[in-house]
Amino acid sequence: MKLKDYFNIPNMLCYIRLGMLPVFLHMYRQATDTSGYVRAFIVLTVAMSTDALDGFIARKFNMVTQWGKIIDPVADKILQGVLAIAVMGNYPPMKLFVIVFLIKEIYMLVMNFWLVRYDPEIVRARFFGKAVTVLLDVAIGLLLIFVHVPERYIWIISVILSIAVVYVGVRYSLMHRQIIKDNNLLKGKH
Repeated sequence: MKLKDYFNIPNMLCYIRLGMLPVFLHMYRQATDTSGYVRAFIVLTVAMSTDALDGFIARKFNMVTQWGKIIDPVADKILQGVLAIAVMGNYPPMKLFVIVFLIKEIYMLVMNFWLVRYDPEIVRARFFGKAVTVLLDVAIGLLLIFVHVPERYIWIISVILSIAVVYVGVRYSLMHRQIIKDNNLLKGKH
């Protein structure tokens, strides 16, 4: 890849998204009332909008790069992780979701890193992954604004989000298994 591939407009938007996360986290942790949480949420919304925008620009103007295919989903997962950890500060039952999320993401990172040389498309987001990403973003986003949700509802949300993450992990693990099988990777031929 050329240096310009790392710094095209879609990838720069991805870097901006990553750069806004500490700003959001600081604002969220400093918030003491609803207006403070709303301001943090606005920063988060701007950061999240760069995700849709970078993908649109990359496809529309033929600016898709191999680096972009890697950094965009990584930035999405960092965003989700930061959000989950931020919400866990106000809602301890979200710890269940955070643990499940981190296990799944570490698994995905290791497997995708290993298998991308055999199937470069493995890092491409699938519909089911995008759908769960939207579910996570909406649920966590709402918890960022509504900071006085009863604990029993937080447990329900945490369990539902955990199940959704496990579902995505299982779907991807089946794809990983197929790549391993197709390339005889467990038989020591590669």
